[in-house]
Amino acid sequence: MATVRCILQPGGRTPKEVGDRHPVYIRVSDRGKREYFVTGFYANSAEFDNTKDGGRYYQGKGYAKFEVFRKEYGVIKKYLNKEANDKLAGIEAIIKDIISDYEKDGVDWSLDQLRTAYKIKKTASTFVSFADEVIADYKQKGKYKRASITEDAIRTFRDFDKNFEKKSFRDIDKEYIQKYIDFYKEDGINYGGKSHKANRAGAISIRLREVRRLLNLAIKSKVGSSESYPFGKEGVEIPKPDKDDKARNKRKFIPTDGLTLLSNTDFDNYYQEVAKHLFLFSFHCRGINFRDMAELTTSNIHEETTTTGKVVNVIRYQRSKTGKQIEIIVTKNVQEQLDWFKANSPLIDNYLLPIILKEPTAEQRNEYIHQRRKRVNAKLKEIAGILGLPESQTVSIYGARHSFAMHLFSKGKPMELISAAMNHEKLETTQDYIKEFTSEQIAEQADTTL
Repeated sequence: MATVRCILQPGGRTPKEVGDRHPVYIRVSDRGKREYFVTGFYANSAEFDNTKDGGRYYQGKGYAKFEVFRKEYGVIKKYLNKEANDKLAGIEAIIKDIISDYEKDGVDWSLDQLRTAYKIKKTASTFVSFADEVIADYKQKGKYKRASITEDAIRTFRDFDKNFEKKSFRDIDKEYIQKYIDFYKEDGINYGGKSHKANRAGAISIRLREVRRLLNLAIKSKVGSSESYPFGKEGVEIPKPDKDDKARNKRKFIPTDGLTLLSNTDFDNYYQEVAKHLFLFSFHCRGINFRDMAELTTSNIHEETTTTGKVVNVIRYQRSKTGKQIEIIVTKNVQEQLDWFKANSPLIDNYLLPIILKEPTAEQRNEYIHQRRKRVNAKLKEIAGILGLPESQTVSIYGARHSFAMHLFSKGKPMELISAAMNHEKLETTQDYIKEFTSEQIAEQADTTL
């Protein structure tokens, strides 16, 4: 049974304005785990009853009215002790209501799920405010691709409906979604007076699936409306991508001859040259992702002796996506990239690569790395144009992983080796990964012409 109580937490970070005080949290304990919810209030032991049956500012008989501090949107505000206790009771009530609903519905909830539901229920009054909260949560967790897809979906609804900001969950019904589909199926003029071209079925489908995800999450969090839910058996049919859409969305990679051209071409633009070497570093490191690349420092390189007695350097890191420990031998190709970065880029604080160029705060770190990746991807797109690579080879930094997989495949390497090299848990994952390349792409790489 979960317990919810208000506590004073000594040792937390405290703004200078509140003096010798500590943060007040709502603590939820469940099945041996704890989660702390920020209230914004601060107190000291003379102001706050932190006993087992307390968890409130002192008030009532024998206690005078006194001011307490709370941080709201970066500004310190003052409340009377009774007002603060009412606020704290309100926060507790929201959390307890969510837990109660979970238990009534037989939901096997987690503390992380509770935190997400609390954020949503605390702020959501309209569909768009709910969506904005979910987007912020995605970004906080580093899920920038998901956040970008959701933001794009919301943008199109704003273009479709000038009153979208005021729409409640009940307003997003079957009729409303059908009007949205009809609007984007044809060329037309949006409410801002701008013209738009008909959207591909695939683009409409991606956006509506994201809206469906938001509505399902809202219903699960007890803020949405199941009565007006526009999807399902009796709801709107989401357009399906056609063959042209699928062709556009195929995995992109650079084949071996294109990689050779890229590697042997020097670019006058310094930032294009950096992007090229970051791509090649990822490729030679078996498709390491950008976030993991960004965090590599000299402490990740270790000297080891192989089973044959050879002494080698190894890059050892924990993969952010899976938490799995990864080891990559520093081959000649990898070392060449490291040497180039050391000689030609402004590395700081023992970082191996010029991705983190100034140390961001913990809160800013995910967004900082995300923006750096966007800049690198923009330069890679420029590079593809300069080299005359076809559209199918206009890749992002993640395309280095695709290129690595297809390079091994083109060399006739066994699927088991490709799977191990890509750190896939199961062979089926690798097989599915290769299948996602089109038959035409695979045929080009597996050409046995003599």
